[in-house]
Amino acid sequence: MKIFNYCFPFCFFLFILSSSVHPGNISKLKQQIVNFKMASPVWAEGREKEMNLLMGFRGVFPASKGNSSVLRITASSLYRFFVNGHFAGCGSARSAPGFYRIDEWDISKYLVTGKNIISIEVIGYNVKSFYIAKHFSFLQSELVCNGKILLATGNSTGNFEGFEIKGHVEKVERYSFQRTFTEYYKLNSEYEKWRKDADCKIVPERLANLAALKYLPRRVRYPDFSIVKPEKLLSGGDVTQTKLDTFYVNPILKEFIPFIEGYKDQEIEFKPSFRFQEIKNKSNIRIDSNYSTVKTIHLAQNQYKILEFDVDRTGFLGSSLTCDDSCNLFFIFDEVLTGNDVDYKNLITVPIVSYNLAPGKYNLESLEPYTMKYLKVVVLKGNCNINDIYLREYANPDIKRSSFNCSDDTLNKIFKAAIQTFRQNSADIFTDCPSRERGGWLCDSYFTSRAAFYISGNTLVEKNFLENFALPDSFPDLPIGMIPQCYPSDIIGGGFIPNWPMWFVLELNGYFERSKDTELIKLLNNRVFGLADYFKKFENKDGLLENLDGEVFVDASKSNDFTKGISYPTNMIYAGMLEAIGNLYVKPMFIDKAKAIRAAIRKQSFNGEYFVDNAVRDNTGKLNLTENISEACQYYAFYFNIADSTAYPGLWKTMMNKFGPDANNQALNSKVAKADLLAGLMLRLELLSRYERKQELTNEIKNYFYSMAELTGTFWEHYYDKGSYNHGYTSYTACLILKDVLGVKYVDLNKKEIGIEFSGLNIKKCNGTIPAGDEIISFNWKRDDNIIHYSLNIPNGYKVKIYNNSGLKLVRI
Repeated sequence: MKIFNYCFPFCFFLFILSSSVHPGNISKLKQQIVNFKMASPVWAEGREKEMNLLMGFRGVFPASKGNSSVLRITASSLYRFFVNGHFAGCGSARSAPGFYRIDEWDISKYLVTGKNIISIEVIGYNVKSFYIAKHFSFLQSELVCNGKILLATGNSTGNFEGFEIKGHVEKVERYSFQRTFTEYYKLNSEYEKWRKDADCKIVPERLANLAALKYLPRRVRYPDFSIVKPEKLLSGGDVTQTKLDTFYVNPILKEFIPFIEGYKDQEIEFKPSFRFQEIKNKSNIRIDSNYSTVKTIHLAQNQYKILEFDVDRTGFLGSSLTCDDSCNLFFIFDEVLTGNDVDYKNLITVPIVSYNLAPGKYNLESLEPYTMKYLKVVVLKGNCNINDIYLREYANPDIKRSSFNCSDDTLNKIFKAAIQTFRQNSADIFTDCPSRERGGWLCDSYFTSRAAFYISGNTLVEKNFLENFALPDSFPDLPIGMIPQCYPSDIIGGGFIPNWPMWFVLELNGYFERSKDTELIKLLNNRVFGLADYFKKFENKDGLLENLDGEVFVDASKSNDFTKGISYPTNMIYAGMLEAIGNLYVKPMFIDKAKAIRAAIRKQSFNGEYFVDNAVRDNTGKLNLTENISEACQYYAFYFNIADSTAYPGLWKTMMNKFGPDANNQALNSKVAKADLLAGLMLRLELLSRYERKQELTNEIKNYFYSMAELTGTFWEHYYDKGSYNHGYTSYTACLILKDVLGVKYVDLNKKEIGIEFSGLNIKKCNGTIPAGDEIISFNWKRDDNIIHYSLNIPNGYKVKIYNNSGLKLVRI
């Protein structure tokens, strides 16, 4: 089965992770772990494996305003909590199943003198996904007030009550096969009273203590929960309702539905993906009002309104509204408009939050974070007055010390879009996208991790991301030595991409250069050498990998059709992986092996004009070079030091002059398949940086990304208009801008050294800031005639190396 023809190739592998935890691994983590003092994990008795069960937990305690109070908490699958009715946090930061990261929330500011209420909601999904690894549901939490534990789950006093939140409907369809369930609620106006009123009666469940878990520190910053309102009330109109006997099911979903877990069709109470095939727009009237001027949005039966946010954003969708009678209300969202409408079918998800509401007043907020620039609100029964709509953002807050501004406003807009893309894809781990999957994909993370260092000045998220791969003793549904390409997740059917663990080793090598964290490198020793042992059995007599198992992935383009037999781009990255192992663990034999592989690739793959993508054997066993040539393969060759501009000047000239964003398939060559962003064109940008071609790099960044920044304010999965419009790896563009346009060539936290480079860019002035650990580098320059005037402020104890490649005189001011 070839799945690369679908809208995003590698996101359609099906996985199931059943990893056994190895106690020895956690004992090796020499770090401060804040553990629970009294609490133990609990859940409704006998229901810890039930799918899509939403439980509420309430604790009441006495305090005084200003008391120092901390809620210590972790849960599976997800939790959110309120203090005296105020939203106060959600989590947990994801980790390998069986290991849970403990959050400690300071809730002092929410306390009142007298009786206080902690209300916690926990959703237990209990299905396989790319998003959250399957694990039995539980809550473990304790409240510490002025140093004393006042509330704790599982203790003998029973001071947390637990109950099923009945307004949440369990038996619904999946949001996507990569994520879990859609949200559907049947509510009356007192649905949230239990959060605010200690006297509100609930029907408690019997809670059972569950098996002990392994704990880890959260480590990463707590999310940015900023409230963002729509920018415009864009349009509105009427809909018509019809009845259909048959419904369209996306062919990708149809193929994979038998493999994913969830409720069966006959069990599902409501399927919005079918219902909205019966709904058509009768009219669409342009409004274009500033949302800030709109006091109330009134929607009667069969009416809708479309709202627009400033950029594509991720967060919890909230609203305040009043229903005069029973109302069927739906929030449908997408990252782009399709024919002036919001089409829920764009991304093979069901981006619809559904409500059946009794008459009354409501403050609604989704349990899950969603990604949207456009929101369509539809009423199919009754009517409502919506007083407010918002997103409570769910994003990495550690982006505020990084800034960039220059005389080219196109680059300024691109930088802002890169930051937006990064913050939404690094809340707890590095994710591919915040919408369809929210999965921790390797390869993507290789690029996102370098963006993180320049944007945040640390490796906190990256450490969590890499550490997760170290925790399980094994991955039983994968071949021995192989690791998942997406984690924490479930690996359904044993599918894997053999190239992605190679990127893992490359990222680990970069992580060590950034952090000098020898502890994590040692912890991953067995994992890394296990990979080396796995690949060794596929080496032929020339030392090249041949006929790899799994789905070989080179680039999100036709190059993935050129992987049969010996995939030379795969062997190029394999050489890079082996060299990284040699450097990380001081094993010269791996470096020598990488050199031999590079020599074999040069001898076999280069046809005098291009590096050919693959070679296959005929019936006699003779190896024959194919005629398959891709643009991506050429970038792999130069990036992984198979080739350079001196040894291959003709190919280098072709790459620089004929390939890239201005090329099309005809302009390239009928023989050469064009590259996409992941990973071919990202490597091209890296090569432009490496070879000091700053002006070409700047021009190509604008060519690739400006239209994306204009349309969604984020960067996309592909170079073309398809798939996700908010993909984490493309945030590496921010790093390139800070490094190659601003000119902060490198920051070495360990040596306390900063490299500043001046180049001949066609930009008049530029300024920016970059975090260096907990401190800030501030740099600005202005070009006047034959002089560059600049100022530079660096942290105490740091030294600077200046590289002047501008040909101009430098004057420090």
